[in-house]
Amino acid sequence: MLGKLLKYEFKSTARMFLPFFGVLLILAVLNKIFLSTFENVSFLNIPRFLFMALYIFMIIATFIMTLVVTIQRFYKNLLSDEGYLMFTLPVKTSQQIFSKGIVAYVWVLTCIFFTLLSIFIMLPDYNWIKEIPRSLKDAGELIYQYTGMRLSILFVEFICFALIGLSAFLLQVYTAISIGHLSNKHKVLASFGAYVAIYAIIQVITSIVFTILGFTAFDGNYDYSPEKIAQLVQLVFGIAISINALLIVGYFCTTRYILKNKLNLE
Repeated sequence: MLGKLLKYEFKSTARMFLPFFGVLLILAVLNKIFLSTFENVSFLNIPRFLFMALYIFMIIATFIMTLVVTIQRFYKNLLSDEGYLMFTLPVKTSQQIFSKGIVAYVWVLTCIFFTLLSIFIMLPDYNWIKEIPRSLKDAGELIYQYTGMRLSILFVEFICFALIGLSAFLLQVYTAISIGHLSNKHKVLASFGAYVAIYAIIQVITSIVFTILGFTAFDGNYDYSPEKIAQLVQLVFGIAISINALLIVGYFCTTRYILKNKLNLE
């Protein structure tokens, strides 16, 4: 049943996202033409500026739309009048959350991909691509020399942190919406307040953890040797990933509990 929910969710959201991505690529191509082919044509300066401004606006609008759709789909389908229908389906509450979260996750990554692709299209030349292997090798050797760490390991850890962090962010939004919906009045305002409160609490806890981590790692000596720095970086990534993983579990369980036991569609 989860597959059917995902299929329905992707089909419903694709009609909103795909036109934005298409326009973004068209603007990238137009800017490429204006920046390269007509670079020295002075009377095209104003159209060139307008297309670039429109391109930047489109990137911002695409990311804002992604966030808005993420919130709107969760709220409208599960916490508005549509919730009466959605929760009569033979589907577990956890599957409802998974379907919303997975689709939102995919669209955020797709949005990032198309943004990077559009930037790539606009580049003046692509000769620098040939230099990437050598540059990565030099950077890797430099990092290894000063920290004893492999660039590949750092890259994998960063990607894991970013992907897990994105999951935590989406579920944090869902949790805040669910908590806010417990309010009898001003549900949107209550949801915003819940998000701010959750964010503040997490920031305080994280700051305390990393402060203690800093004192513990350096033992008060503030040894900046490569080995110590490498150890600290590994520890920071490990703690950050672990915290986000715990938050994901906490957010999911909280959201699931509210939707299953405290749902208020009035």
